[in-house]
Amino acid sequence: MFIVFVTTLAAGLLGILSLCRMQQVTWKFVRLIGLLALCLLVPVLAGFMAWGGWRRGTVAIGSGTLTAGAALSAFIVLGLAPLSKQYRTTVRVFAGFGALLALPAAWMWGVHYGLWPAREGHGQAGPVADPSPAGGLDVRWAACGAQVLMAWALGSVSLATALGHAYLTHTAMTIRPLRRLARLFAAAMTARFAWAVLVGGGLAWRAIHDGRLAAADLRGAWLLLGVRGLIGLVIPGAFAFMVLETVRLRATQSATGILYFALVLVFIGELTALHLLRELGVAF
Repeated sequence: MFIVFVTTLAAGLLGILSLCRMQQVTWKFVRLIGLLALCLLVPVLAGFMAWGGWRRGTVAIGSGTLTAGAALSAFIVLGLAPLSKQYRTTVRVFAGFGALLALPAAWMWGVHYGLWPAREGHGQAGPVADPSPAGGLDVRWAACGAQVLMAWALGSVSLATALGHAYLTHTAMTIRPLRRLARLFAAAMTARFAWAVLVGGGLAWRAIHDGRLAAADLRGAWLLLGVRGLIGLVIPGAFAFMVLETVRLRATQSATGILYFALVLVFIGELTALHLLRELGVAF
């Protein structure tokens, strides 16, 4: 589960970086994001090599290959960071390419470690009748959408926090990139909340109705569901709109302080969502 989270976070960092205008941010910010993405992906790749991942089947090999490609893209972004203004298009292309590799890598790691099934009736350990409480096909499609939204939320809050901190030492930097990241974060939390209520809630209701998920199991997870809903969605969602207002007032230090709290809560919420997906087979 942690490998899926780390790889998704790297995808979010690189993906949101590809949306930034390099001429508006300091090159040290670009370097930081490239370094963070590389530090997330390299340990995953090192573990794959150390544990003989190439002997664990095609899914593991595909995951490792995609992770290696994303790490290479992050390394190129890191190397080009001092020239990010001159080669801004190249930096954005490689950042976006790294995100497009890391996101399916995270999904395939989830398949490999059994968070969701590879195909209907066939899990990591071989053929099974129904590898997830909510049904294989539902889980796979829901996992794809949840992964995209998770990367969006993680990447936007992480980059906004890092950029807000950069204003402490680069006071001449324009407020426009932080305003753009604040909007992306607010949009991400809105979409994440809507997904949890409409898609997650709908899948849970359908699974209970079809007898694939016991209502008692759902009630037994009330604490985790509360953490996911309140700590992972409602509070950081409120923080996101508070950040929008503070950025509008050009209070970058206040916005950064709020973003630090939001960052921690979003991380907790997304880890909880992965745990619920593994335990209940529902992508909240």
